Amino acid sequence: MTKLFSIRSAHLPGNNWCQDWFQWMQNNHPILGLCCRHHLNPIGSLPRCILLISSACYGLIATNLVYLFYRGNEGANGSIGSLITYERIVLFTVGGVFHSLADLCMWHLTACACCLPDFGNRRKTLGFLGKVGPFVAVLVAAMMVALATFVVMMRLDHEEQMKGAAGAEGGGDGEENETNSYRFLISFLMELGTVWLVWHPALSTFFFTGLIWPIFPCIGGRPKELKRQADEANQNNITATKCVKSARPIPIV
Repeated sequence: MTKLFSIRSAHLPGNNWCQDWFQWMQNNHPILGLCCRHHLNPIGSLPRCILLISSACYGLIATNLVYLFYRGNEGANGSIGSLITYERIVLFTVGGVFHSLADLCMWHLTACACCLPDFGNRRKTLGFLGKVGPFVAVLVAAMMVALATFVVMMRLDHEEQMKGAAGAEGGGDGEENETNSYRFLISFLMELGTVWLVWHPALSTFFFTGLIWPIFPCIGGRPKELKRQADEANQNNITATKCVKSARPIPIV
């Protein structure tokens, strides 16, 4: 069980489809994994917190970039009703999908199925790469923090320029910038909520079903894990049979 949890297995022995889906979400979701993971799961809170910080930084980067784009291209923005704008639609759809994909890539980077020990030559050629993944994940997380800080400084500088321009024209007192900052914070929190509550479970379920397995062999989901465990059981049976056949009886004196 510990080995299966460590490789983010999509199937545990004896589980049906629904049970595997629940354990998959409880052990691999950015939020649920912190408090609902199985007690035999060897992946502790520290790597999960690092990936959670990376996820929040990615959301901060996406929200800032979309914000700056539509502030620099006012004509491209519009609204549907009083709350829904093109800016938020792009942020919650395109930004949310790429955010969820980045989270999944970061999570599986620490236990890539292509780099784990397996049967055949892959055990010798790529198995050592499984130890590099966690360090790469920490490095990427640090880069995300630095990039998020840089983008936030860009947004603050843009707001200061807008505030100075409004003050020079004599028609602004900074109230509009404060409103924009408040809307930015709301958009950022909504983006995180959309990713963690909608897009991440949806994409995780899509990968869990194995529908993308024929295209990306490394992402097989539950069907690939069932096949892998069945092949491993057959290999163990063959090995055990050979050992029995090769054993010599002890002569009776």
